[in-house]
Amino acid sequence: MKNTIPSRSPFMVLVIIALFASQLLTGCMPSTKLQILQPAEFALPDHIEVIATVNRSVPPKKFGNVVEGVLTGETINQDRFGAKNAIDGLTDALTKTPRFEVKHTDLELKGSGNAKLPTPISWTQIEKLCNKYGADALAVLESYDSDTHSFCNERINKSKNSEGVEVITRSFDACMQSRVHLGWRLYDPKTKMILDEFGVTENREWNKSSNDTEAAAMRLLPTKTNSVNLTSFDAGVQYGMRIAPTWVFANRVFYKKGNDGMKKAFRSAMAQDWKGAAEIWRQMVNNPDRKLAGRATYNMALACEAEGKLTSALDWAQKSYTEFNIKRGRQYADEIRQRIQEVEMVRQQMEGTKVEPRNTGPKTRVIPSGTTTTPSGRTAPSGTTTPSSETTSPSGGGSKKRGQTRPQGTIPPN
Repeated sequence: MKNTIPSRSPFMVLVIIALFASQLLTGCMPSTKLQILQPAEFALPDHIEVIATVNRSVPPKKFGNVVEGVLTGETINQDRFGAKNAIDGLTDALTKTPRFEVKHTDLELKGSGNAKLPTPISWTQIEKLCNKYGADALAVLESYDSDTHSFCNERINKSKNSEGVEVITRSFDACMQSRVHLGWRLYDPKTKMILDEFGVTENREWNKSSNDTEAAAMRLLPTKTNSVNLTSFDAGVQYGMRIAPTWVFANRVFYKKGNDGMKKAFRSAMAQDWKGAAEIWRQMVNNPDRKLAGRATYNMALACEAEGKLTSALDWAQKSYTEFNIKRGRQYADEIRQRIQEVEMVRQQMEGTKVEPRNTGPKTRVIPSGTTTTPSGRTAPSGTTTPSSETTSPSGGGSKKRGQTRPQGTIPPN
């Protein structure tokens, strides 16, 4: 069984601020998370508003699939449940985009039953399915294959007790590795074009340790079924993020220390009162204390970004670096430039842009244990803002929301 994964690709500032003061790798600086609309990897035609999902990875001969499972150690129906979870992941991602409505069909069609892409579905059948489900396009899981592998290593630990005597202990490190390969096609019956043909391999692993026995360490791992279901769900989410603008979180750090005014502005930011915080920071940007002035200038960039004023945010970030040597300002300016580009990308994708058929090579992505890839938020939550007119520069100048689904038959590991 194979191994392959996706890539992901912030905005439109339909932005909600989820603030928390935590200690990051950046030290004692508080941080904020901005929820931003990340562009898809390409735009779909404007006539596509409803996408139906179809599972076409069912093996043509059940007996052959059972034999394969016996030879590879798969549990019965492991690939079938995994494929269903891949479709669930895709559906979950598409329910969290303002661009499309998704129809989850539960339809299963016979395909290759392995990692090989079958011949495309006939346009006659595509049109019939789209008419049946009221869809403008079909996102089809055309191929699916999974593989799991677990092992345990013994580790010898040497230390000295309080009396200086060497003590030798043993511990056991268990690992579960899951790999799923998926092949997707996106059919557009109106133009009779396959808009996307994409092979991807998702890899994920779990690591647990025990000072007891090897068996105890292995029991801490998820089951093969759970590991495949979780990995497959993530792979489906990633394909949804490939074809639709999706809500993601972007982390930002800012300055709190300096004087009582900085602390007051911090409290305003914590209360999501960015205008109030900006009023205080703006009073400090000309402070004779250049360190304080630089920090306030940097924070002004964040206040502007939080309110959707990206051009002003870029001006402030650049000024914090060029005039005050705030090194983070240089990196922040690069992030804002990228966001300005992505705002335009999302705008075009939300309007719908004509595209040529795509046939991209396979992608591989590795997800470490404990990483969450499911996007959060579909429609702009209350308190979000959109890009607005620029008035704060240094120079003075969809669809119905559905609940998130969980991988079927899966209990997330501790």
